[in-house]
Amino acid sequence: MSKRGKEKNQLYIIILILGLLITGGKSLLSNQGTNNQERETTVDRKQTSVKTATKTNAQLANLKYNGQQIVQINQGKPTFKANQLKTTNGPWVVYGELDNLNRATIATGLLNASLMPTVKRQRLTVTPTGYRNRRVPMNGHYDWLFNRAHLIGYQFTGENNNLHNLVTGTRSLNDPAMTYYENRTANYLRTHRNDYVRYEVTPIYRKNELVPRGVHMQAQSIKNATIKYNVYIFNVQKGITINYNNGNSTIN
Repeated sequence: MSKRGKEKNQLYIIILILGLLITGGKSLLSNQGTNNQERETTVDRKQTSVKTATKTNAQLANLKYNGQQIVQINQGKPTFKANQLKTTNGPWVVYGELDNLNRATIATGLLNASLMPTVKRQRLTVTPTGYRNRRVPMNGHYDWLFNRAHLIGYQFTGENNNLHNLVTGTRSLNDPAMTYYENRTANYLRTHRNDYVRYEVTPIYRKNELVPRGVHMQAQSIKNATIKYNVYIFNVQKGITINYNNGNSTIN
């Protein structure tokens, strides 16, 4: 074979090898993307794998915690009616009156980026019912059991020391459970400044107990279905028994 022929063969082999490397690299990247997507989906499923039909507040209060802190209601579909999704009057927020036991009752509104605060949240100074806080074992160290949990998070409206918007919530209820949904909603509002999200959070009490058994959260974006959830979150903390009547707690 001539010298020129050998050079052509060598060039052909080099091109073939480069082609195989590029194809393999694309396949690897594709598989990594699929794996990442599968991991994200698994996390989401894990948080909302239990489903129940639409329930009243009294029925939610009697739900039994079985290790699943976040429970889908109505298969995750919000139950707002058409007239509750109107944007004619722009964004608004309403906090329900305290009941006869001074408990927060509901926080509801039509959220928009224009309501979001531009200053850092100040320290909370008011105390919701049943707030008997103490340090307990948590993830290998001691931390406070309870948070003053906002029904509608500060990042949406800037509302802070308002007893109509605060309940005694465990650390795990407040963060990561409620925070997971709040951050999803807040990120949407920041990136869709012309849209609205219908939002509602109801603390669920069992009879005259001062600490809620959980919170019922539902939200729906107006222009598309990016934000759409309807969940009940149990107010529990792993390894701790809570007396919901008065906020006392026992380490198991």
